[in-house]
Amino acid sequence: MERTAASSPYANADNAMPSISIENQIVRKGLELGFSNVGFAALRDYPEYLEEVRSCPSYEVFAEADDALITRLSRAKALNPWASSIDRWAVQA
Repeated sequence: MERTAASSPYANADNAMPSISIENQIVRKGLELGFSNVGFAALRDYPEYLEEVRSCPSYEVFAEADDALITRLSRAKALNPWASSIDRWAVQA
């Protein structure tokens, strides 16, 4: 079913649909599907983050295991070789 201003809970006072960016549409759909975290980031490895954490003695615990969050985040591209990044979203009229 296609949403129209009359059927949408997002319609404004003029019964017009608000302009929602593609990013917001994706986030809303992800949340609707039950994902708790939906967002966007450049897809690359971030070894500098891991090195920064390891350089602080009190933060070593956050990077000592291969499955530690900062370790996984620093290897985003390596751990997800199938993923791609969209640098620009262009729509031709």
